[in-house]
Amino acid sequence: MREGLDDQGTYFRIHEVENTTPVVFIHGVGLNHEIWNPQVEFFKKQTTITYDLFCHGKSTCAFDQINFEDFSNQINGLLQFLR
Repeated sequence: MREGLDDQGTYFRIHEVENTTPVVFIHGVGLNHEIWNPQVEFFKKQTTITYDLFCHGKSTCAFDQINFEDFSNQINGLLQFLR
């Protein structure tokens, strides 16, 4: 397992399995990456990526207001960071 913060301050956790296509789990508002722990266990033969939305869990919160466009930009930035 690998975990950390990307350059946007997004906390992520990756369970890597060689030669598999990653499955990305995105939690809802008011939750965090831990909501997906049962699914990560179920998909243990697959690479999985979980992360915390901005202002949730272990991710940073540098916003006075946040919207869904910010969350869209966040996942795009995270995937670019992990390439």
